[in-house]
Amino acid sequence: MGFGDLKGRGSKKNSDALAESFIAGAEARANPQPTAVGRARVKNRQSYLFSLSTDVSEQVDQLSLLHRQRRVSRSDVIRVAVQALAELPEDQVLALIDRHLGS
Repeated sequence: MGFGDLKGRGSKKNSDALAESFIAGAEARANPQPTAVGRARVKNRQSYLFSLSTDVSEQVDQLSLLHRQRRVSRSDVIRVAVQALAELPEDQVLALIDRHLGS
């Protein structure tokens, strides 16, 4: 058997019709609908852009490496810091701001 035997096994029209038939019978999965029963997942985070000095950025990196049992992202460090500040009394937050930004 040579390469000549591979030619002309079917017409292009026939193979196109077979391909179309196969495609038509397939399930559409381009945008699958969620199949899980229950609550829909709600996105509760949004991306923001803000500037940090090089020193503060390095401190955020160092803080993210402190925890040895879990991965802590830079966003996690910022989130925890903001939550910790929000739990402080207002006068302590103002004192911290004045101390770090200058009065």
